[in-house]
Amino acid sequence: MTAQDLYRIRDFVPDFDTIAAEFAERSWALSARADVRADIRYGSGVREVIDLILPERVQAGAPLHVFVHGGYWRSGEKINYRFVAAPVLAAGGIAALVEYDLMPRKRLDVLVDQVRRSVLWLQAHAGGFRRGSCATDRQRSFGRRASCFLPCRDRARGSLPALPCRRFKACCS
Repeated sequence: MTAQDLYRIRDFVPDFDTIAAEFAERSWALSARADVRADIRYGSGVREVIDLILPERVQAGAPLHVFVHGGYWRSGEKINYRFVAAPVLAAGGIAALVEYDLMPRKRLDVLVDQVRRSVLWLQAHAGGFRRGSCATDRQRSFGRRASCFLPCRDRARGSLPALPCRRFKACCS
């Protein structure tokens, strides 16, 4: 008898595959109509990439919303979460979806560092996004489950300046 894997969420959510398929479908629909700049490198690793999703007209000082997908550090891909950019775009913001390595291939400290570096990269390049710029003092982080914790934790520790995340509950689902 094998032990139950408590990190394999699909074993605990009866309609997991249906939900995942809906996420992917909604993401592909948004990708077809949005200005997506896919797989922008923030590091040298294969999965060290970001998708930027821009509104139709980027206004100077547009807010930047950084999304870190969930998956218990072991699954998930940013491409299947693009749908979260819809309300950001509707409000005139820019969405950045972060990809990172997964466990057990990489250890958690590597994943934590990747998320931190992706946010630092976004801060360093925010002023040069095509057709406009975004304000580094208007960055927000949001994510699914534990993944949102990383930028919030780093902000609280002071290792990510100018990344407001006032309350953990406010940015995470």
